[in-house]
Amino acid sequence: MSKKSRKKIDMQSLTFLTILVIFIGLGGFVLFQSLQEDPKEEIVQIDIQDQPMIGKSNAPVTIVEFGDFKCPSCKKFHDLVYPLLKKEYIDKGKVKFVFRNFQFLGEDSITAAMIGKSIYKQKPDAFWKYYDLIYQHQKDENTVWATPEFILPLVKKNIPEVNINKVNEEAKNQKYKQEIDKENQYARSLQLDGVPAVYINGRVIENPLDFRELKNAIEKELQGK
Repeated sequence: MSKKSRKKIDMQSLTFLTILVIFIGLGGFVLFQSLQEDPKEEIVQIDIQDQPMIGKSNAPVTIVEFGDFKCPSCKKFHDLVYPLLKKEYIDKGKVKFVFRNFQFLGEDSITAAMIGKSIYKQKPDAFWKYYDLIYQHQKDENTVWATPEFILPLVKKNIPEVNINKVNEEAKNQKYKQEIDKENQYARSLQLDGVPAVYINGRVIENPLDFRELKNAIEKELQGK
């Protein structure tokens, strides 16, 4: 074969390789751009059956909070974020808000959860008075304070619509201990690394103490995006 023919074949090979490299590069760039512009967010189907809920049951947006009644950050969420959610979205029928237990900061966390569960079973709406009450009277997380001796007088004084004797008996017998343990196991199955852990329509919120982040996520869901 002549040098001229060999050179022609080499040039054809070089041209083919050049086109192939450009094609692969463009394909990779398009894929990268696609991933950047439309990341696939994981949506978790949170079980909210037989859990405390406030708001309209048919609200288009569901917020689920996993919390521990002894957790200082959960108190911050309750004090600073929850009132804004309630005013702007829950009370207007746009959001239903669900609380799920993830009680791990001590045995008295379990006690507080059991009392909350007892109140919920008696009077579902009264749970939300308890939700406010327990955070309003939260003590140092490193001390054992969430005991029946501390909590039950508060309940008796502030939530008179519940049968305090029944709550006391159920707390003493640890009636809902296994139920709380199962709820904790469920939270761990989601690989939660702390509380409060907040989901909006199944999408986890990175910083639940930032109301703006929650607001943006809610508005996005309301717009159907």
